[in-house]
Parts: sequence; C-alpha cells; structure tokens
Amino acid sequence: MEEGTSQQERPSSDDVRARLDELNEENRMLRRSLTDAQTSLALQRSEVAGIKAQCEEKCYELAKYYALQLLFVAILKYYLFIYSGSQYS
Repeated sequence: MEEGTSQQERPSSDDVRARLDELNEENRMLRRSLTDAQTSLALQRSEVAGIKAQCEEKCYELAKYYALQLLFVAILKYYLFIYSGSQYS
C-alpha cells in the first residue's frame, strides 16, 4: 500500500519537464539581469574614473593658482618694502 502512495506522489515526467523549462527560463532571465547589472556597474566605474580624473586636474589647477597667488603676494611685499625703504633714505 505504501508503494502505491509513493507512486501517486511522484510528479509525472511532463510535470518535471514543465518545471525544468520554468527553471531554465528563470535561469536565463537571471543571467540577463546579471549581465545588465555588470554592464551598468562597468559604466558607472568608468564614469567615476572620469570624474576622479577631472577632480585631480582641478585640484592641480587650484594648487598652481594658489602658488601663483602666494608668489604675487611675496613679490608685492618685496616691492612695497623696497619702495617704502627708499623713501626714508
């Protein structure tokens, strides 16, 4: 009697094939989704790398500008010192 019960609980080969088809389709969809996510991630990483390069360039330009400002102030102080000293001699 137990053998008859276990035979009734087993899915038919058509049911197994249908379930296998469903799982294969789900697998294909998940692989597509993974590929899309990987592509999106690669694009975002590329964009971040570009932004980082722009930021580094702007930082370099700002440092150069700041150095020129310091140089200008130093030269201005030097000339002010020279000209103010020559008025008292």
